[in-house]
Amino acid sequence: MLTFAQFILEVISFVWPVTRVRTGERGVRYWCGKARGITEPGVYWTGWWFPEVKPVPITRDNYETLLQTITTKDGGTLTFNATASFTITDPVLALTAVQRYDETALEDVAAVLADTLADLEVGRLDPEKRRGLLKTCTAAVNAEINAYGVHVERLRFNNFVRNVRGYRLFGELK
Repeated sequence: MLTFAQFILEVISFVWPVTRVRTGERGVRYWCGKARGITEPGVYWTGWWFPEVKPVPITRDNYETLLQTITTKDGGTLTFNATASFTITDPVLALTAVQRYDETALEDVAAVLADTLADLEVGRLDPEKRRGLLKTCTAAVNAEINAYGVHVERLRFNNFVRNVRGYRLFGELK
């Protein structure tokens, strides 16, 4: 059941649109098309004389890369995929530096991991040395994606297999 205050707020938001910034979000305030600052959670009026507010989630979210197979320095293969925990450190950069910060960050994580793992010495890919490998990969990923306000807190490999044999189901077509 709605309280009287909630009812009044719903009626006003129907007649005059408002933007709600919830807990776990920050709002980026735009005035005349320029990002002018960050707002806290709350209700903000929208209209032609009020600034526009776009909410951005700042809570941690997990994303998983697709399965990739790369060639290592010794000519072998490495098949891997990873899970990255993203947080937004700068909501203004997340909305203005790239078009879709979550998709861009996931694609950059996959590309940086592939480049970093392909350039490593083969001995560092052993399971007992993987702890240092995660720190190296996390630092490389953060160096790339911090430019648009996203930070990787934790990186984990879900699948990490060396020299998997590939079989062709069909022969070459002539």
